[in-house]
Amino acid sequence: MFGWIRRIFERGKRMPVEEIIGYKFKNPNYLLQALSHSSFTNEKGLPRGDSYERLEFLGDAILGYLASEYVFRRYPELPEGKLTEIKRIFVSGKTLSHIATRLGIEEYVLLGTREAKETESGHPSILADIYEAIVGAMYLDGGIEPVKRFLERFHFAEEKTLLNSKDYVNYKGKLLEFLQSKGLPPPSYKLERAFGPEHRKFYIISTWSQGKLLGLGGGFSRKEAEQQAAERALSALERKENELLFNG
Repeated sequence: MFGWIRRIFERGKRMPVEEIIGYKFKNPNYLLQALSHSSFTNEKGLPRGDSYERLEFLGDAILGYLASEYVFRRYPELPEGKLTEIKRIFVSGKTLSHIATRLGIEEYVLLGTREAKETESGHPSILADIYEAIVGAMYLDGGIEPVKRFLERFHFAEEKTLLNSKDYVNYKGKLLEFLQSKGLPPPSYKLERAFGPEHRKFYIISTWSQGKLLGLGGGFSRKEAEQQAAERALSALERKENELLFNG
């Protein structure tokens, strides 16, 4: 499938990405597919299935399973809700793009000419997808054990940093808890506007409770925009509560 690309590399030697992830593929086509954006395969006249999308689907499921297992064994005393929250951090797009960037994978993403001009291979959503595709490719090539070793070395090793980072606070969950503690209904989220090209759309989201606007947020995904809206709403509500407390 990608034999014409493979000839770029010396026979018998690892490709740079294999050096980075610490795994040599028996079938390099899996890795090349994992690195190929649909704009690249379309430009080369290859079937859509030759892009990373199918491998991303598989990698997402495998990553979710292994993250669940890791968290379950790592924290035997935590209830289901807390385990879910920690797993959410491990598999979030922000985490995946962070690790992919740290590894330098963006240098090897294959984009079509037009796509390469309009966007960057280092765009967080693309890198998160590529990361999952590499996990899927590694699983197909060598089974679950190489994937476990890879995640333990590069992914779960980031645990302390990830769990202590403000970037991974679940503000939607915290806003829900705050409103419930005041006897108020849960917040709702509304898409106010989306603009920009399909591959880099920006979303504006509002959050409401009892018909009142609590906050606005923006981001390159709906989840990111909702989190920012919740963070701003929570900050405003806590500030108002403190003003009432200290000013009577």
